[in-house]
Amino acid sequence: MELNKYSLEPDSEVKKVTFFASIIIIFSILLVGLISYVITEKEVVYKLKNKDLATIADAISSKIDSRILRAKETALVLAQDPESMQWVASRENDQRVQRNVMQRISQLTNGMGYSNSFVVSALTGHYWDENGQLIDTMSPSDPDDQWFYDVLAAKQKVTMVIDYNEERKNTFVFVNALMGDVNHPLAVTGVGLSLEDISQHFETFKYGENSDLWLIDQKGNIYLSDDLSYNGKNVIDFLPKEVTKAFLAGIDQELSSTLEYKNNQGQLMDLISYPLASTDWTLLVQIPRNETVAFLQTIKINTLLASIITLISITLFFIFVSRKLANPYKKALQLNQQLEEQVANRTLELREKNQKLLDSIDYAKRIQESILPSQDKLNTLFKDYFLLWKPRDLVGGDFYWSKRFDKELLVAVGDCTGHGVPGALMTMVTISILNQIVDEQTKNDPAQIAKTKCLY
Repeated sequence: MELNKYSLEPDSEVKKVTFFASIIIIFSILLVGLISYVITEKEVVYKLKNKDLATIADAISSKIDSRILRAKETALVLAQDPESMQWVASRENDQRVQRNVMQRISQLTNGMGYSNSFVVSALTGHYWDENGQLIDTMSPSDPDDQWFYDVLAAKQKVTMVIDYNEERKNTFVFVNALMGDVNHPLAVTGVGLSLEDISQHFETFKYGENSDLWLIDQKGNIYLSDDLSYNGKNVIDFLPKEVTKAFLAGIDQELSSTLEYKNNQGQLMDLISYPLASTDWTLLVQIPRNETVAFLQTIKINTLLASIITLISITLFFIFVSRKLANPYKKALQLNQQLEEQVANRTLELREKNQKLLDSIDYAKRIQESILPSQDKLNTLFKDYFLLWKPRDLVGGDFYWSKRFDKELLVAVGDCTGHGVPGALMTMVTISILNQIVDEQTKNDPAQIAKTKCLY
């Protein structure tokens, strides 16, 4: 049949359909882009709070711990040096040993980048610096020397204090080590690190430009920071009262913790605490959320651009296809022919599958009939009987069973749960169980057989 040719120019209805479809496409793409970004942001923030922030704090604390542990090891090397102990025990009278001790102290200080080092004798009270100069004599009445007597009284092998040294005219972090027996020390020796140098060093540990790095005690007092102006203050001066209270409540749990809050500018901030292994202080890191997830802004822009490009491409393609559609009648015939072919193919497939299914059921029927008592067997058991067994689906859950002994005969008729092949499988299992029961347990008590739990 020859088809008439129609104009392919879209009419008003086609334009309406095209416009409506374009709106749906636009809405769908924008919705998918928005949902994708929201899901990504949610997962990123979840991973940040549960893993990444702790990893950041762990990395920073490892660097700080290594710096402090190195200073402690250096102080212990000085305190355990036999020649230094000999010199202090001689009340610093051996000039030859003194030169060796001072040379060793100077080499450790310059070689490992410390601001200073010292030896303070508990016998004479003399304060010797890294240059071999006697710069002070300790006195219990001098408030500036109280740190020395506190270290002796603490009886701890290694301690850390932050103190202003009058002779050096600067504030240092001193790592002190007791020389000799901690109960009767010969001297206090150690190294000093300038607060300014440490703050500059801490600056390299920061994550982001606007983050803060603090070393605090359990009361929130700031001992070290990347900013010198924070030293000696309390975190409550920089954090909301409720946040500080919640944070300090869990600071003694020796576990890393994270907390988020909004500052006065409405900016979302992340707080991470991490206990240091080298000291009783806790590392507190404050990072603006927009710095830790800054890449989300890039994802947002890329998602928007991808959505716009996809939107334009699909819309143009849809308009092009809608304008170039073939004659509706011809297209309908083609679609109808394709549909008939699909139906024919599907019908053939169903016929083949149905035949396979019938073959399987027929095979199951033969198996089920093989385990049921045969007609010859029934003829030998009964003089007169009739049998009506007509499963609805060729096979089923109904069954009959008999078992003959010397002078006894057991007969059972049952109905298993299920129809068709499942029911037939149940009859096979049930007949096997009945045979097992009468062979192994009882054969002369039908009531006992019926009560057996295996049959329920």
